[in-house]
Amino acid sequence: MPTQDARIGQAEDYMGYKISEIWDALDPKITIPNWMELVSDYGKHNEAARRHNPPKTFRYADHDRGELDLYAQGVPNGAPALVMFHGGGFSLLSKEDMAFAAPTFNAAGIAYISVGYPLAPGARFSELLAATQNAAKWIYENAQELGIDRERIYVTGGSAGAYISAYLLTTDWRDFGLPRSIFAGGMLLNGVFDATPLYLSEGWDYLGIKEEEVEALSPISRTDDLVDPILLARGEDEPPLTHLANEQLAAAAAERGLLVESYVDRGSNHFSMILALMDRQSNLFRKMEDMIAGGTEGTAAVA
Repeated sequence: MPTQDARIGQAEDYMGYKISEIWDALDPKITIPNWMELVSDYGKHNEAARRHNPPKTFRYADHDRGELDLYAQGVPNGAPALVMFHGGGFSLLSKEDMAFAAPTFNAAGIAYISVGYPLAPGARFSELLAATQNAAKWIYENAQELGIDRERIYVTGGSAGAYISAYLLTTDWRDFGLPRSIFAGGMLLNGVFDATPLYLSEGWDYLGIKEEEVEALSPISRTDDLVDPILLARGEDEPPLTHLANEQLAAAAAERGLLVESYVDRGSNHFSMILALMDRQSNLFRKMEDMIAGGTEGTAAVA
């Protein structure tokens, strides 16, 4: 891995920020002093969800995080499915930490699948992303066993999970012996979509990104294969580079004539916004439910 001095020589700034400023421009904890309290709330909600709505667990790969949880209480066979990838900076959390949203989606008739994946630094960034592709492939190929409609599989995630979801939405699945796209759309929550700042900033060295991998691992560089419709949602109190990353991807999608909605959730932040998925009346949940229900159709970009 090159030193930061060497990387600074390769690029003096990124989207208006000096290389030494990238970490702070991406770190949501700086502006959210109670972030640990918000994250701890996940635990009690996850425990309640798993107790009242126990999932079925399936293994999709041999590594120690190669499992996914299917929540489908009261959901009819052949229902649409939402595949959730957890956040945590690619190094923390697990599939169990996204259980809290399962009851709400199940109540709306949507199967909910929370996916585990290998974490850094035990896995390099490229290996981690490849593992999520394997998980998505397994879900599509085993849709009948899971009791879901494989033509109505959507993908979502917050923070690191949004990056993963964008990577999967920009994958040409013909390379895996599948149709060009295996997802009907996606919802990207509080994400960034470029490996460049993760490579340039020392704070992300644990991901093990190599210079020659940056473009291939960046969803923003793969938008020729991007699938719509897309919801780009972010909290009002997000770090500045998250806002810029969302605007950048929205512009790229609109340039291709794709259906993309950009949404800023007023009064929420990087850690609190996703908890709105426990409330069927929240704006965020209703937007996601509408997309899955087919309420968003077409190919024209939406601002």
